[in-house]
Order: sequence, then C-alpha cells, then structure tokens
Amino acid sequence: KALKTLSEPERKQLETTLRAYSSLSLAQRAQCVRSFKKFAGLSPDERRQFLKNAERWEQMSPAERQSWRDLVYQMPLLPPEIDWPPLPHVPAPRPSSRLIATNGN
Repeated sequence: KALKTLSEPERKQLETTLRAYSSLSLAQRAQCVRSFKKFAGLSPDERRQFLKNAERWEQMSPAERQSWRDLVYQMPLLPPEIDWPPLPHVPAPRPSSRLIATNGN
C-alpha cells in the first residue's frame, strides 16, 4: 500500500535498498537501525548537513574515499568527555548587619 504512493524511481530505489538490507548480517542490520535512529534524532539543519556530506562522499573517487578512511583510521582517538563533578554552590553576598558610620545625619 505504501509503495503505491512512491514514484517509480523512488520505488526502485527502495527495493534496491531493501534487497541490500536483507543481505546484511544481523550485526550489520542492527548497526543500520542504530544509525537510522541517530539520523532521525538530528535536527533538520543537521540532517541537511549530513545529506550534503553524504552526497560529497558519493562524488569522490574510490581512491579519495580510501584516503579519507586511512586518515580517519590513523587519527588518534579523542579522549572521552570528562564527567566533571558539579561546581560547589557559592552563596550570594549578604548585606552586612554592622552599622556604618555616616557624616552624622
């Protein structure tokens, strides 16, 4: 029923994607689902940027893509975010209760 709402090129693309998905191992399928959930959780601007980057990736030659893979593989991992303890509460200064000398008024 849902396939009938798609154009012919969209339907063919979906069929190709589903065939590729069905040939994946269970671990690869789980990774696909996790990645899709992550994508679905992006803001519209983040999704646009992701798709723009994916399009640029597709336009690269296989040698260029391999160069990027090699670079990422060789890069040192960044340290995990440090979970700092909360800052201590600093009380606001209170007005002094001492009497202040004035000019005699």
